[in-house]
Amino acid sequence: MAHPPPGRHPRHPLRLLITLRPVPCRPNGSAGKAALDGVAQLGRLDIVSANAGIFSFGTLAELPEQTWQDMIDTNLTGVWHAAKAAIPHIKAGGRVGPIDAGQTIK
Repeated sequence: MAHPPPGRHPRHPLRLLITLRPVPCRPNGSAGKAALDGVAQLGRLDIVSANAGIFSFGTLAELPEQTWQDMIDTNLTGVWHAAKAAIPHIKAGGRVGPIDAGQTIK
């Protein structure tokens, strides 16, 4: 099956094509594979949404260190892995834009 032009629906040119991949936030290569799968399916990668977060109830004094580490790994490191995996593909597609609310690819 021939791929449609990157990012456009073949019968509805004003509609964008997307691919969704839920991936673990932990460093296991899943974000890189998801980026490659998106490029293989659509021809290029224009955007990534690294949308994950966990939290814990309680006081700082009662928070176990492993719970803290789990939050950092998911909320920060997981987003970093997704961005790092996506940036080369976004740049290769000629697009430069926001990867999240606070960062821009350069």
